[in-house]
Amino acid sequence: MTLRNRGICFLGLEIDANHEKPGEFAGFTNLGCAATQMELMMQNPKMDPTTALETLRRATSPTSAILSGQVDGDSIVFRATENIGVAQAINACDMRSLTVKPFGVAQLAVEWQQPPCDDGQVIMQRLPR
Repeated sequence: MTLRNRGICFLGLEIDANHEKPGEFAGFTNLGCAATQMELMMQNPKMDPTTALETLRRATSPTSAILSGQVDGDSIVFRATENIGVAQAINACDMRSLTVKPFGVAQLAVEWQQPPCDDGQVIMQRLPR
């Protein structure tokens, strides 16, 4: 997927059921993005090589979130309890919430909110345990 100001991104998501509290889940995300050279140069066309390398490093820094969720109908609605790596990444925002719902037989529809950045949506394959 492509996110404005972050480039081409990939979301990793792990969900674990809370066996002591039925209907509650823990979630863990990793959002890795790679801004294109053109996008980076558009932000600062007169960038020197040292600054360009540091900008590229920060633009490709992944962000992660620890989530706590509960079942809501056919979905699991998560709220972020901690965000990791956001300060080190360029144009990144804290993930606030994420919703997962079934999509087809072996897929999940995933939507997340990270204001003031754009919200995200992606279809993910379910992997067997």
